[in-house]
Amino acid sequence: MKVKLIIVLAVMTILFGLYGLGESLSLFTPQKIQPAKEVKIKVWRLKKDVNMSEEISRHMLALELMPEQKANALSFSEDVTLDLIPGTVFKSELKKGTYISMSDLITPEEDGYIDYVIAPERIPFPITVDPSSITGGVIRSGTIVDILALTSPQNMNNSTRNVKKSVSITPIFTGVKVLQVKRSVIKGNRNDVETEVISLILELTREQATKLIVAKKIADIEVYKSTGKYDSSDLQADAGDILKDFNAITEYRANEVVIK
Repeated sequence: MKVKLIIVLAVMTILFGLYGLGESLSLFTPQKIQPAKEVKIKVWRLKKDVNMSEEISRHMLALELMPEQKANALSFSEDVTLDLIPGTVFKSELKKGTYISMSDLITPEEDGYIDYVIAPERIPFPITVDPSSITGGVIRSGTIVDILALTSPQNMNNSTRNVKKSVSITPIFTGVKVLQVKRSVIKGNRNDVETEVISLILELTREQATKLIVAKKIADIEVYKSTGKYDSSDLQADAGDILKDFNAITEYRANEVVIK
């Protein structure tokens, strides 16, 4: 009898334990395991074939978010940033669908840039000018300009007709391509006064380069940005065209601009 009672109590204890366990399990809310977020990298893909020395532009490119593993296989370990500076060109011919980075490009500020943009049978010719001698708008790599010579006599004390006619501005070349623009600041000897100078690298033929060397010796060089259609005679004038009673004129130019 005692044995049966012990067995009954043991069974009841087990049943109560199982019931309590079931209740606790029913109250337990399983946590949802969030899948790991896929890391993606920003890359740039060409939408068209491009040639060496061709200038890059935004419409050539498509931005993609690429899975990190695939991007790493293409040697991209982080988001690709492209500095689309005006004048930036491709270093080589690339096919549509190619993923690119700055290593595929060269900017106007980099050494060796001229080698990619100069035309065959042309030479790079540097001229240094004062910023006030650049007229017509902002000039950068690829800009087309006109080169003019401003001549004036050393002594402007008399106002004879011959002197008037000796003050003139004349076009030397029109439609010249600027390959590169460099600006620098030169410190003076007195009071450390700084002077800004602009260096333009022009694309010239050998004949043009020879003529410009002579022009630099006998005249001040002015640079005009070529805009619109006009005749070269529109760029020519002398002091007699400006003032009938001429005494002295130091320079003739259009609106002054600052190159950036």
